[in-house]
Amino acid sequence: MQQRAWNLIFNSNKFKEAEGKDDGIIHCSIAVPHGKKNSHLGTVMMTQIRLENKVFIHASDIQFLFDKTIDKIIKFGADIVLASGPPLYLSHVGEEILAIAKKNIKRLSSKVETLVIDHHLLRSEKGLEWLRKINEEAKNKIITSADFMGLKPQLLEARREELYEVMPVPDSWHEDYKNNRVNSEEYLLQARESLDFFAY
Repeated sequence: MQQRAWNLIFNSNKFKEAEGKDDGIIHCSIAVPHGKKNSHLGTVMMTQIRLENKVFIHASDIQFLFDKTIDKIIKFGADIVLASGPPLYLSHVGEEILAIAKKNIKRLSSKVETLVIDHHLLRSEKGLEWLRKINEEAKNKIITSADFMGLKPQLLEARREELYEVMPVPDSWHEDYKNNRVNSEEYLLQARESLDFFAY
């Protein structure tokens, strides 16, 4: 991640610092923790977009693990929030962390019309089950990105080991992908069609 960031900074003069800036439509937050406060994962920036009659916030990678981040989102006054849930698939994510995340998810969902949770959480099938249970207890909608788009969630990342076995890519595929000679679109379409039985 650090290498990608340095490549972007040093190989382009088109990027401007956005942290804390507001142009009247898009507001970029100051840095917030990438998960827990003071973790080795560093920080991320949230984005608030003011539409004609809605306020949307993209809060990727927050994982709902720091109360003050949730306070900031509530202060923004959002109608729809897209954020990353906690990574249930990691061994260090135990009941204490999940309790913090659940509390913050429920607190935020009581303040926004629609809470879309994805990314880390859906890297495991347990994540979707966990999310559905919280949604049953919540005041407002807590859904996945697929739900938001009217699609069935298909946890391709959670099933990647099986996908590589069922649909192996050629030996040169990753190198070709890195060099923009192939893209993942055809593979993803095939995966969604072939593995429909994996969907919930």
